[in-house]
Amino acid sequence: MGTMIPKMLEILFDQIFGEMDGDKIGAALEDYIKFWAVQDCPPSRAFVFLPRLRELLRAAAEKRDQNGEGEAELTIIEDRIIDILQRSFDMYMKCRDKIHTLRINEFKKRAFRVLENIQ
Repeated sequence: MGTMIPKMLEILFDQIFGEMDGDKIGAALEDYIKFWAVQDCPPSRAFVFLPRLRELLRAAAEKRDQNGEGEAELTIIEDRIIDILQRSFDMYMKCRDKIHTLRINEFKKRAFRVLENIQ
């Protein structure tokens, strides 16, 4: 996690303030999401940094831009953060579904082995 998070954040910042390439965002988030999905924690805990990042950027922009001239740019940035949050949640849920499917399949295999041993 120690090296993964700074790399992920660097890519996310590049995407938020740049082109927004979905493939790059997905690749940046993949290991982070897999880590949290395996931990069996709620997605709100895994992705709490994104709404906070949005709040920090808004506060910084308001301090810097007293005239309100940058409001349109800030709205675009906030929308991009929301998009990343939605993508993250979708990826998290796919990982959780895969984990549950693997657990169910393992349970079925064990149950089948028990039945074979009984016969």
